Amino acid sequence: MEKIPFDVDSYTARLIGRENVSKLEGAIIELVKNAYDADASKCIIYYDNINESLIIADNGCGMNEKIIKDHWMTIGRSSKKEKFVSAKGRVQTGAKGIGRFALDRIASRAHMITVNNNESIEWIINWENFSSNKKLSETYAEIGMSYEDIPNFLKKVNANNSSVQNIINKNFFKTGTFFYLTGLREEWGEKLIKKIRKNLSTVIPPNMEEIFKIFLFTNDLNEKEAQITSYHEDSYDYKISFSTSKKDKDVMEINIVRNEFDFRGEDKTVIQEANFTKNDKKYFYGTPIIIKKKLKELVSEENENSITEVGEFNGTFYFFKNSANQIDTRKFYYKDFSSRKNMSEKFGGIKIYRDNFWIRPYGEFDTSSYDWLLLANRKNQSPAAVSSTGKWRANSGQIYGQVYISRLNLYLEDQSNREGIVESPQFSAFREVLVSIIEEFETDRQYVLRKLKNLFDRNNEAERLERELKEKIKKAEQKQSEIKNSSIEIDSKPEQDDNINLLETVRPVIAKKESEIEELTNEVKMLRAMATTGISINTYFHEISSLINDIHEELYEIIEASEDEDLETIKQSAQKAYSYKTKFEQWYEVTIKSVKADKRKRSLFEIQELVANLCTAWSTSLGEERAKIDFVESFEPIRYKCFPFEIESVISNLISNSISAFDESCQTTNRNIRIEIKRLNKGFKLIYSDKGPGLPKKFTNNPRKILEPLKSGKLEGTGLGMWIIDSIVKDYKGTIDLSKCGKQKGFYIEINFE
Repeated sequence: MEKIPFDVDSYTARLIGRENVSKLEGAIIELVKNAYDADASKCIIYYDNINESLIIADNGCGMNEKIIKDHWMTIGRSSKKEKFVSAKGRVQTGAKGIGRFALDRIASRAHMITVNNNESIEWIINWENFSSNKKLSETYAEIGMSYEDIPNFLKKVNANNSSVQNIINKNFFKTGTFFYLTGLREEWGEKLIKKIRKNLSTVIPPNMEEIFKIFLFTNDLNEKEAQITSYHEDSYDYKISFSTSKKDKDVMEINIVRNEFDFRGEDKTVIQEANFTKNDKKYFYGTPIIIKKKLKELVSEENENSITEVGEFNGTFYFFKNSANQIDTRKFYYKDFSSRKNMSEKFGGIKIYRDNFWIRPYGEFDTSSYDWLLLANRKNQSPAAVSSTGKWRANSGQIYGQVYISRLNLYLEDQSNREGIVESPQFSAFREVLVSIIEEFETDRQYVLRKLKNLFDRNNEAERLERELKEKIKKAEQKQSEIKNSSIEIDSKPEQDDNINLLETVRPVIAKKESEIEELTNEVKMLRAMATTGISINTYFHEISSLINDIHEELYEIIEASEDEDLETIKQSAQKAYSYKTKFEQWYEVTIKSVKADKRKRSLFEIQELVANLCTAWSTSLGEERAKIDFVESFEPIRYKCFPFEIESVISNLISNSISAFDESCQTTNRNIRIEIKRLNKGFKLIYSDKGPGLPKKFTNNPRKILEPLKSGKLEGTGLGMWIIDSIVKDYKGTIDLSKCGKQKGFYIEINFE
C-alpha cells in the first residue's frame, strides 16, 4: 500500500493564533514572554495612533536565519524544549512553539527585524494569506538579510515618540527583535490600553522589575510614564509564606506573620490578662510562626499519591480585613487600616507564576478564575464569626498573593490556549495544599481573636451592668413621667415604688461618678499639656540661654554708652535688645501661652489657622538654622470641635522630637519638616514628616513601640512626647499610622482625627 503524509490546511495558523489566543492582552503577554526568554532587559510595546501601528521590541539575543527557518517557521517546534535555560540563567517560559502565532491575533501584517551576532534578518508575513484554501506548506513568509539595525528601522517607520527612539538608541544597538505590526484587529482606545497596562502590571512579580523592564508607550507618554510597575502593598494583617523544604521535598514549611494587632501601649497587660503564651508575645512582635508538615498531611487520602508528583513550589499569601466597626477595633486591638481601598481590584486574588510569568487568568479580578481556590464556597459552608466557637473561614475578597512554580513541575502543564493549567489529579492536589496552608493561618487568627474577645467580655462586665442599670433608670423615669401627666388616677404599685426608690438612690451616685471622671479627665489633659510645655522648653533651652546672654551684652553696652553719652550705640543696642524680646514672645507663644484658659475650652476651631499660627511661631523662634517648617494647608476649610491646646500639643511634641533628632545626629543641612493637613469626611488628617535620621534601629521592626511611655530613642529625653500624642489621639477616637516609618528616609506619621 502507498504511504502518504499528513498535510495541514493553512487555516490551522488562524486556529492556533487568532482563535486559540482568545484575548488581545493574552497575545501581548505571549510576545513579552518571548522577550524574557531571549534574555532581554527591556521590552517595548508602543501604539502609534498617528500611523495606527503597533511596535513590540526587545533587546534580547535575537534570532539568526537558521533559527527562523528551523524553529520559528515550524509549528510546534521550539528550541526551548530541550535547552530551556538561557545564557543568563533564566528558565524559559515557552516550549510549545505556537507563541509566535499570537502576532496573528494582534494584526494582519507583521514586519520583523531581528539582530543576532551582527547578523540582521528581515521577516515579513501577511496573515490574511492563511485564510485561503491553500495548504500550510503552500503559504509563505518573506525572509532575507537586512542592512538595517533596529534604531534605523524605527526611524524608517516614522515613529512619533522620541522617548521610544531614545530607549532603542541606548539599548538596542547590538542584538534584539523588532516587530512592526499594521492592520490592527482591534481599535486601541483608552479603555483597551488601560486594560493591557493593568494586565502587564501583574504579568511579572515585583522582584523582577530590576532585571526585566516593560514599557507601554503611546505618543504622549515619556519613559517614566510608560514603564509598567508591579503592584505591591505592605498594608496587610497576616502574611503567610510557604515553600517545599530544601532538605526534604515532601515537607512544606509555612511561616505565618501576625501584623494585625496594636495593643496601644498595653502590651504587657493584654498579653498577660488574655493568657497568651511566651511564644505568642514573640509572634506579636514580628517573629514568624514556623509550621512544618508533610505534604501528605495537607491533602485528603485520595490526593496523597498525586501531591508527590507535583514537585517543588513556594509562594506568599496576604490577608487583609475589608471593614471593622469601632467596637471590634477596640475589642480586638486592630491596627489602623483606613488607607486600604479596593484591595481586591488592585491586587486581584491568588496568582500563579510559572518561571516568573503570570499564568492567566488565575487571580484575575472580575473573572470566574478570580476565586479558583473556591474560598467563597468554604466561607458559605462555614459562615462563623472569627471569635465564635465555629470554624472561621477567610473570604475570597480578603486574600491575595502569589504561588511560584516552574516548567519543572511537569504535571502542572499549561493548557494549549495558555488560559490556565490542565485540570489533572496533580493540579487538584496542588489546590488542596494551598487551601490547607490558608487554614493554618485561619486557625491562628481565630485563636488570637477568641482570647481577645474573652478578655474584652471580662473587662466589660461592669460596663454591661452599668448599661442595664441606666436602662432601668430610664424606664423608671418614663413611668414616673406617665403617672404625673396622666389625668387618670393610678394606684401606686410596689413595682413602681421600687423603681422610683432605685432611681432616687442611684441617680446621685452616677452623677457623682460622672463628675469625678470628668474632673480626672480634665486633670489628665492639663497634665499632658504641661508636660508638652516642659518638652518644648527643653527644646528651646539653647535659644533661651543664648537670648539671655545676648540681652545681657546689649544692656552692658547701653550702660557703657550712657556714661559716654553715645546715643548712637545706645539706640543700636536697644534695637537689638528689642529684637531679642520679640524672640522671647514667640517662645512664650509656643510654650507657656499654649495652656492659657481660652485654649482649654472645647469648641469649633479653624484647624488651618490654628496649625499655621503654631508653625509660624515655631519657625520664627527657632530660625531656619535649626528647622525649616513647611506647612501645607488643605484646599477645603476644616472646622473641628476640639481643645486647641491638645492639637497644638500633638504638633509641638512632633516638632520637639524632630529638633532633638537633628541635634543628636549633628545634622546641620537638611533640617526640613513638612506638616500637611487634609480634610476627612468626619475630621481631618495630619501628615507629619522630617528629613532627619529616622527611628532608632530598635524601633524599626515595631514602630508603634515609640508610643509607649518612657520609650525614648534619644540619649536625653523624657520618652513622653509620643505617648502624649497617642493619648490625645485616642481621646478623639482617632488613629495613628506609623507603617511607613523605617521604609523611607526620616520620620513619617499620619494621624486621623475623627
